[in-house]
Amino acid sequence: MNVRLALGPRSFGYLLGFWLGLAACQKRAVEESQVSGVQPRQPSLRLFVITDLAGTLEPCGCHEGSLGGMDRLVHVVHQARTDGVPDLVLSAGSLYFAEEERQDESFRARTVADVLALLPLAASAPGSRDLAKGRALLGELAARSRTRLLAAGTLFEEEPTLGARTAAAFEHAGNMPIAPGMSLELKGLKIGLVGLVAHQPHNGSTVAMMPNTALNAAAERARELRAQGANLVVGLVTGTAGDANMLAERGELDLTVLGGNGTERSEPQLVARPVLSAGERGERVLVVDLWLDTPGAAFQRWTLPKAPPVAPHRNWIRWRSEELSRHVQKEAKSRQILESFAKQVNTSNRSQWEHVQPRPATEKTGGYVGSRPCASCHTAAYLWWTRSAHGQAYQSLTEVSKEYHLDCVGCHVTGYDQPGGSTVTHVEGLTNVGCESCHGPGSAHVADTRPPFKHIHKEVAEGLCRSCHTPEHSAPFDFNRYRERLLAPGHGLPM
Repeated sequence: MNVRLALGPRSFGYLLGFWLGLAACQKRAVEESQVSGVQPRQPSLRLFVITDLAGTLEPCGCHEGSLGGMDRLVHVVHQARTDGVPDLVLSAGSLYFAEEERQDESFRARTVADVLALLPLAASAPGSRDLAKGRALLGELAARSRTRLLAAGTLFEEEPTLGARTAAAFEHAGNMPIAPGMSLELKGLKIGLVGLVAHQPHNGSTVAMMPNTALNAAAERARELRAQGANLVVGLVTGTAGDANMLAERGELDLTVLGGNGTERSEPQLVARPVLSAGERGERVLVVDLWLDTPGAAFQRWTLPKAPPVAPHRNWIRWRSEELSRHVQKEAKSRQILESFAKQVNTSNRSQWEHVQPRPATEKTGGYVGSRPCASCHTAAYLWWTRSAHGQAYQSLTEVSKEYHLDCVGCHVTGYDQPGGSTVTHVEGLTNVGCESCHGPGSAHVADTRPPFKHIHKEVAEGLCRSCHTPEHSAPFDFNRYRERLLAPGHGLPM
């Protein structure tokens, strides 16, 4: 059945006026929204989560899948801020220092701090190596990075109040770069942060850490922050998931940032009180949007692109893990800081290691002669090698001013720190990953090229490759697949 609606001139005028009025209201609402800069139902707060940075400025860049880079981190944070949502950058786990000692680690830590200041990093629960560096250096790093370090129940041994061994002594010790917690306000939101470092002190540490006191002090501080009207209480925990759960059970936490466990937990764990981690070495940053409709209420995950509905007695959380891949742009100012660091380390190391000569070759091991002499008998293989990644390995360092960096040069030259081989600065004829890197020192073979070639080995053990192709530099490393890429006419294949 067809139905036709007939409108007279007056009815049509009323209807037209209604639609024009509605359009005007919508236009005015859009204009008001644009003027105020406030989008309807924006998140109440955004968190940028970093865990277990461990003094990593940037990845080595040895393979296309390398992730990380503090210059990329700064870019992601700055780009995400364009919508005006109030935000905090938070961290847990090792921050300025890695677990293993490095020659340039204090200089590196200061560079980390300078880049963090561009965010800035609001608060962090530090790692045990951070704490082991002492009050003076840690205080300097915290000031440079504009960061508050939080670790309830943690006290430097030189503090005069240590003898009391009471929670009050830890809570109120003055003149320290570390506090048990803090509160701040962002656009009307009251936010409480509390820190817990559950790891044992590093060897040689001047820090006293009492696990029970620390847990009690952190829980008490969380309750105080809630009583003071905090809309959100966040725990920053360097430890295990069990440590985070114990603090959540004892206090008033809404969610926890968890570091100290490397890649064990790289995806958020969503329970009533979420646990947030972002992996290690700055390879990713976790971007977390929060809708705080009811202070203290549990969170429910929201996955749709639009904003969640307003619901009584419920808060909402949404996150995305941003991989800092080579496709992410590098922020200019932080890039300059990293380049300056690389050049200064290069200059310093060149001067410091210039006097260190290669160890003399022995009759048993022989010495390294470089790849050039191989060309006379293995011309095709040599020419192929010069165009390969191994044949251009040293150039890849000089292009970024890292040829004298101690954590780089050893895998980009031949015979590094071997008898008759190379050192940091003495690499004449031994630049790049040459023939002898895989087949052994060639002096005896050059002197005696007759079969059965007892002075050189043709097969390469997988362990030799893995000495440089570590998880940090070549993840994942498939020996058989890599080996296939090194086969060429005259080099494992017939001519």
